[in-house]
Amino acid sequence: MESELAILYCKHLAAEKMEWLEPGLTCFSNGSKILVLNAKGETVDITAHEVQPDGSIKALDKASGVSWGSTKVDESFRQMLVKIVGNDIMEKFCREYTFEFNYMCREFDSKKRLVDYTTKKKVTMPFPIAFKELFKGETGEDLNETLEKTSYCGKIEWTGDKLRIQPETFRQLFAKALDGTIEHVQNMVAKISCERTTTIIMVGGFSESPLLQAKVKEHFPKMRVVIPPCADQVVLQGAVIYGHTLKVRRAKFTYGVCIMLCLIQLFIPRAESFLMNMTRSTTVEMFSVNTSQREIS
Repeated sequence: MESELAILYCKHLAAEKMEWLEPGLTCFSNGSKILVLNAKGETVDITAHEVQPDGSIKALDKASGVSWGSTKVDESFRQMLVKIVGNDIMEKFCREYTFEFNYMCREFDSKKRLVDYTTKKKVTMPFPIAFKELFKGETGEDLNETLEKTSYCGKIEWTGDKLRIQPETFRQLFAKALDGTIEHVQNMVAKISCERTTTIIMVGGFSESPLLQAKVKEHFPKMRVVIPPCADQVVLQGAVIYGHTLKVRRAKFTYGVCIMLCLIQLFIPRAESFLMNMTRSTTVEMFSVNTSQREIS
């Protein structure tokens, strides 16, 4: 559903006239195939669509998602710190200095949207003094002196309440997430249903990373890469438009709640729930239907 909302938003803004699109671009013309790359925090979801003669959008394949979102970059940053101070101190900092830890994460997240492949200056971000004080209190050593003994010597440095990272070292934090995302897109494009796909629309918060944008353009030079402004809000704004234009929508699947019951006695009450599977053990699986397939919702 998110990919349809993203396309709806882009169509609503009259794509051919938008500043962020080249003049004359007709990615929503009849028969055009569009790949929506929704790069979020936890996952990167990809769906393929084809524009129909009446202007509607038809899904060519089921949504395909992998866990190569921006949190992979966050984890790489955390592991870099672990290699310097050790896992125990890092865990204690996360657990006992929650405010400072969240502050550090927010500052790092803001830098992820600024650094690109042309950045030459050190990436400087505010860093909690409590981190250095905790390390000093636990080990009796100075953090910068310990840093000189690691593989990150000369690559990062602490100066007061600032952390400075060499741009190449900062970019390496993205390596796993970028490689995983590109491989996923390549696998999707290789499917028969996605042949002759001409456009990739990038949405989601991680799509605002210049590094991810450049990587996608580098690996798919024959495809037009469209990145709407405020890519992290595209799905939300598409949902608003959808809510104002919606007339009737039928559910694609049956939705409900599935639970496992541990039976003391074999007693199934009469209800709308129905028995799906019962084994010789004392458990039974039950499914309660909320919305049936093709039902108007």
